[in-house]
Amino acid sequence: MTDRDETLNNLRPKFALNINGKKNDIELFMHTVLRPILKYQNEFIQIIITEAKHFEVEKTITDNESRNQAYLNDFIKKNANLRNLLIGSIIGLFTSEELKTYFNYSTQLNKRIIEMIVTRYLSSK
Repeated sequence: MTDRDETLNNLRPKFALNINGKKNDIELFMHTVLRPILKYQNEFIQIIITEAKHFEVEKTITDNESRNQAYLNDFIKKNANLRNLLIGSIIGLFTSEELKTYFNYSTQLNKRIIEMIVTRYLSSK
């Protein structure tokens, strides 16, 4: 493990993972890597989304959870620069080995990263 990898691992919040049953590679990666990074980056991600051009915060604080989620998903989907910035803010904190895993599953993981970001953003409101 390189110094960078060790530093990155030490930055991540530690919490107990209760992984029951058989999980595939993507699910394990999501729980052991993405969740801690997303937790660490939460405040940063909140700012990126809230300060995005044309983002309307009030459309994410309605009583209709599915409407909030649809708005935010659609906003990120239509804004490639924002989407890439959000994904980059996560993969930039991967260790060397995690980055290799990411490249093997990038399409699926990008989708999961955005889903997790949307969920975290909305639950923080």
